[in-house]
Amino acid sequence: MKLADTLYKLYSKDNGKQLVHTGALGWLFSSLAQVWVVATDKNISKREKKFLVPQEICDGATNVTLYYTISQLIKKGGDLLVDKGYLTTDDVVKAIETLSGDKSSLQNGINAIKDSCTFSTNAAKKEFTAKPINYILENFSKLDVYKNLPADKQIAVKEAIESAVPKFAGFKNGIGVIAAIGASILACNLITPVVRNKMAGMYQQKYILSQDEKSKSSYNPQPVPKTFQVFNMSSGMRI
Repeated sequence: MKLADTLYKLYSKDNGKQLVHTGALGWLFSSLAQVWVVATDKNISKREKKFLVPQEICDGATNVTLYYTISQLIKKGGDLLVDKGYLTTDDVVKAIETLSGDKSSLQNGINAIKDSCTFSTNAAKKEFTAKPINYILENFSKLDVYKNLPADKQIAVKEAIESAVPKFAGFKNGIGVIAAIGASILACNLITPVVRNKMAGMYQQKYILSQDEKSKSSYNPQPVPKTFQVFNMSSGMRI
């Protein structure tokens, strides 16, 4: 139950994160299964396994690393666009306008809210200004701009923000899912295969060169007897 509760808290409001993590785990387990199949296949010789097993490990590490890195970066990019207000909903825009009194743009409204607040230290001001939109919405009652409003205005602001918060959370969750799906398509079908094939080619070339070096080092030809050398030089015959 504790594990289920932890997973629920971690992923219930961020399904995009769940898709990224489960996708990476899927790549990991499939790669481990592929390595196990190659390592235990009796129809593959030991000499072939010395090449195939490391190659499968290299492929698996490439798949997992690239998938997770690319998906996580794109997912974070989508979250950042929402947190900064570049992607948002009409309810959030109206709520910020109601709180700030600025209707020119969402960013101007956010800046108006931040500029209207007083802070005891620069550290406190820096901490607040670095917070995303959802922080403003969830902590609006602590803001100076809200406290200075008349009672009737406070009621209108509270209603607007309480209506916008769940819609904003759902919108951000949806953007995260879209970003995660798009990132997985990009990683699985375009970037990962190209990088994986290039790395596999490099590993194969390195393996071939190492085998050539072993062959050269193990090759020890016997010297031709002097009698054959003299005979060959004097008669011109080929041995």
